[in-house]
Amino acid sequence: MDAAALTTVPLAELWRPAVFLAAVFLEGLYLLLVVGPWNEAFPEARPVPLVRMLAFTLGLGAFYLACGSPLAYVADHDLFTAHIVQHMLLTAVMPPLLWLGTPGWLLRPLYRRPAGRRLLRFLARADVAFFSFNGLSALLLMPAVYDRVLASGPLQGISNLALVVTALIFWLPVLNPLPELPPLTPGKRLLYLFFAADAVTSMVGFLFVDPPLYRPYFGHTTAFGLTPLADQQLGATLLLALMVLVYGTAFFATFLRYQGGMAAWYE
Repeated sequence: MDAAALTTVPLAELWRPAVFLAAVFLEGLYLLLVVGPWNEAFPEARPVPLVRMLAFTLGLGAFYLACGSPLAYVADHDLFTAHIVQHMLLTAVMPPLLWLGTPGWLLRPLYRRPAGRRLLRFLARADVAFFSFNGLSALLLMPAVYDRVLASGPLQGISNLALVVTALIFWLPVLNPLPELPPLTPGKRLLYLFFAADAVTSMVGFLFVDPPLYRPYFGHTTAFGLTPLADQQLGATLLLALMVLVYGTAFFATFLRYQGGMAAWYE
């Protein structure tokens, strides 16, 4: 299916209203909590800067673009490259924006409960966050798993949800909004991001070699002017370049924000 043929697809499949309503619901819930009447339930609530609220809204916008726009339809039916863009929005754009928009006081009631404290401290561990996200990402790129997931609507939904959850966990040690959680030192944060970028290069290397691997896209990519192998290589190139860009941005932001002595980096 080429871009012109998308005009024959029902609008409800291209612009998925259920996903839009979910994004609107989450935005409304967020506003009720940070600036609305539910804010009064949090004694330690502080005003949330407009730029942080905008970050949260943009994160939900990335969610809708990934799962509710024509991009999602093309990713499901036609192009591996579109799937990679979807993957990037769900794991490298949406989660950091959501964390940037989440004030620490919103999580503090959960942290004060013993079970909540144990859960948050466990999820904020760098090893748990790193291996849960990168392990799942590597698993879902395996051709046998990828083809099986793509053939099943429910499995696609479950895999996307799992990716979002593990991506949120992955970014928690980097953008932790709750001071009570044990933070990564600046040096450890830099190493965390460096090895995350290195993990991406390890995962995508096999995508550049012939023959193409993902059978559901065979016969569809030519309508977009790509062979299956070119589509796969373009997707791998985008994944590598964009993830390194995102991790590199976080890496240098951490580096530039540092103002202490070198001894504090690894304490």
